[in-house]
Amino acid sequence: MSITAAIFDVDGTLVRADVVDYYLFLVREALPRGQKWLRYLGALFKAPYWAILDKIDRARFNRSFYRSYRGLAGKAVAQLGGACFENVQSRRLITETVRRLEEHRSRGDKILLVSGSLDFVLSPLAGYLRADACLCPSLVEEEGSFSGELKGEPVIGEEKARLVREYASAHDIDLSRSYAYADSASDLPVLKLVGHAAVVEPGTRLKRIAVQNGWDIIETEAA
Repeated sequence: MSITAAIFDVDGTLVRADVVDYYLFLVREALPRGQKWLRYLGALFKAPYWAILDKIDRARFNRSFYRSYRGLAGKAVAQLGGACFENVQSRRLITETVRRLEEHRSRGDKILLVSGSLDFVLSPLAGYLRADACLCPSLVEEEGSFSGELKGEPVIGEEKARLVREYASAHDIDLSRSYAYADSASDLPVLKLVGHAAVVEPGTRLKRIAVQNGWDIIETEAA
């Protein structure tokens, strides 16, 4: 018998936070003042470039942005994942989509998180939400430090959809009966995989596509 899943993007869908918020928190907690401010200034200098790149090609943005982690101590930073959840994610949970996740779990649907954010950042959140799986990227480590390069492809767009299809095939999930929730047009490949799609606080383009396809549109109250 096939299984139904509820597939959730994370940043902007379950949590009002993103890769930049996580990075700034981790740098603040992991580094002494001088090094911390050097990285803050580096991020501020690159912010306009990243903003443009994110609009053009989110996969390229992720690759570029994650190079900011180069030189950070892998184990020490990864151990801050729980603190990142407590201080960033748990305070910015989006009530409506978390409620829907809980409803899916109570019905017996398999809960799947899929995100471009890093594994050690998402692991505590996935535990809190009792997700069955979390499909997300990880960073390469060299001699105990992050190299700034991803292991494999950025988990964006078609790569997200590929990972979902692969997971579904391995776990007997019927995607035609499953649900997907996302807030970005970059998640269209995942939204189109399932029989029941919902968009969260969508922008103009995604909202138009949602209306055309009869997808659920979730408007939430700002935290």
